This record gives sequence, structure tokens and C-alpha cells, in this order.
Amino acid sequence: AAYLREIEENSDLIVDYVASGLFALVAASIGKTFSLKVTRERFEPLIVWSIMLGPPGTGKTPSAAPIKSAVFSKERELGEAFAKHALASRTDETDEEIAAILAKAPRYMVQNATIEALSEIESVSPYGLLLEYDELSGLVENLSRYSAGNDLHYYLEAWQPGPYRTDRIARGATIIDN
Repeated sequence: AAYLREIEENSDLIVDYVASGLFALVAASIGKTFSLKVTRERFEPLIVWSIMLGPPGTGKTPSAAPIKSAVFSKERELGEAFAKHALASRTDETDEEIAAILAKAPRYMVQNATIEALSEIESVSPYGLLLEYDELSGLVENLSRYSAGNDLHYYLEAWQPGPYRTDRIARGATIIDN
């Protein structure tokens, strides 16, 4: 609350947009590590869909910038720690093999990814994952970009609690513990 008051008092950012972004970030950060007990037998993970809607030029993009910057900074730290640990005992790998190892680093945020890439990223992310689109139209257009609607099915599956699998000829199977 203090951060939001400071934003409201000391910047031109729209505090509602900043709060919406923070809410999504907190949900993505907690992600798979916490579930709510809905009924005696049913638990739901903290999966939140958040959309900032407003007319063009109302400050949505600038209001999201501080949050995206913080996420990129933390992701960079996580990637460096992962690289140090993953490459500590390796000496013979080619640049391509090193790049493949580093591509498995856990992530906090994804932008503009195919569902195949998103599946692989999500499978190694220990918490949740923030899927960020600056324009809602970008997400909507991607829902049928390659496969006449398969992306929509993927996102609906991602919403459900419990593990799920994506199978691709070239990439094989990816299991996501949701």
C-alpha cells in the first residue's frame, strides 16, 4: 500500500494500473507453491488472469514498466545463478550445448511465445509464470496463429489445477506440474 501511495503522489502513473500489475506479479510469484482449499477435497492453485483495459494513451504501458523492469532484473539474477550452478562441472560443451542448457533456466515472465515454447518454460519454472502482452490483441491473435484454435485449448488447460502434458513430434513430451 505504501508503494502505491508513493506512486500516486510522486509520478504520473495510474495507480490502478500499477496495482493491477502488482497483483498479477504476486500471483505469478506464488503460483504453484500455494493452493486454496475450496472445499474439503478440492484445492485450487493461485492462477490469476489479469487484464489492464483502458483507452489508448491512458498510461497502461508506462504503468507496467516498473513491474516489468523489476521482473527482468530478478530473472537476470535467477539466470546467472542457474548458469553458474548448471555449468559448474561442465567443461566440454559446445556453444550450442551451453545455449540449450541455459534455455532451461527458470523464468518469471514470458512475452510473445508459442504454446510449445511456453510449455517448456512453464515446466522448469518453480513458481508461476507471468505471460505479458502489451496489447490484448496480440494474445487474441495468437490464439489461432498456428493451429486454428489449439492455443485457446492450451490456455484453458493451463487454468485447470493438476499436471498436464503437451506432446509434439519435434520436441517430444513436456509435463507441466500445475
